[in-house]
Amino acid sequence: MSLPRTPSIAVPGSPVAPAPPTPVAAATTAGTQVGWTADLAVVESIFHASIPVAFVVDGAPAPVYVNAPRNSYLHIVLASVPYLGTLDVFAKAAGGQGGGNAVDVGAIPDLVFRDDVSGSLIRWHFPIGLLADLRALPHPLDADERRKVPWRIRVSVNRDENLDSALGLPYPGIDGLEAMFTNTVKEAEFMRYGSVKKIMSLPKDTSEQLWRAVVDNNLSTGEPVINTLFHTDPVARAWPIRVYPPAAAGPSAPPYFQLFLPPAEYSTVADLLAHPRVAAATDLGPPPTAVVHGLAVHPDTPLSWVYRHLVTVDGWIHLVLHPAAATSSPPAP
Repeated sequence: MSLPRTPSIAVPGSPVAPAPPTPVAAATTAGTQVGWTADLAVVESIFHASIPVAFVVDGAPAPVYVNAPRNSYLHIVLASVPYLGTLDVFAKAAGGQGGGNAVDVGAIPDLVFRDDVSGSLIRWHFPIGLLADLRALPHPLDADERRKVPWRIRVSVNRDENLDSALGLPYPGIDGLEAMFTNTVKEAEFMRYGSVKKIMSLPKDTSEQLWRAVVDNNLSTGEPVINTLFHTDPVARAWPIRVYPPAAAGPSAPPYFQLFLPPAEYSTVADLLAHPRVAAATDLGPPPTAVVHGLAVHPDTPLSWVYRHLVTVDGWIHLVLHPAAATSSPPAP
């Protein structure tokens, strides 16, 4: 799959402002829930939010500054930077000889991402926004360093099966990443309705619009399928929520757990935070703060509002638990 060249990328030396968001169609289908149309500005702002990142590439003369879309993935962002494809370290990893001939960085299977401060492995298969929310969790090695921006991510080429084991799976390429994304969308739909009939009934070119919206960072591209899959019918079975406990900051810990949360029994964020599994994950201390898309969500917020406005393009609400004592200041963006 070819990837677009986004204008929000800088070559070494100086950060740039993100490109303006693509306008979203003002009207939606008649069956769309009211919350989707009434707060379209919220949805658009969340979708087009970005994370300032400095990629520190082994062998590069300077960091590469990127405004990385929260909905995107590390390999996709790297592949959209033409300059990176000319670096010898990537050219040789792709089987070339270097010398300035650009290669597709997104196709290189041996890339390793680490937090440049703590040295921790980064889960490349998580959306970048979720990675940033996990990065903001308290960490004994670097304290407040994790809240600084831009986020310095070290990129190296180091094929090591032990690293694949630590993260749970090897990188399958951009097409494989798309397949993983599609499976995640299906899992979310099954959680919502108990079946995957809606997504399976979509024409192939329509369902692919969802992934294209991620790659292009363009809500207009994915809006029709987002409405069809996420917002035409109420959640009937359970909220599609993945909960990331404080321990999820380390790659060796289970990254998240899923709870069965029927809408009739769990109507607010406070209801979710009162779940025994959440209490156990936070050592039975004070109720944690729920962070979604970098936002501290008030406990009284209805889960229906969270779902309509803060659901990620993969169909899940990725909710990170920040310990109460660690949330006196907001997490890093």
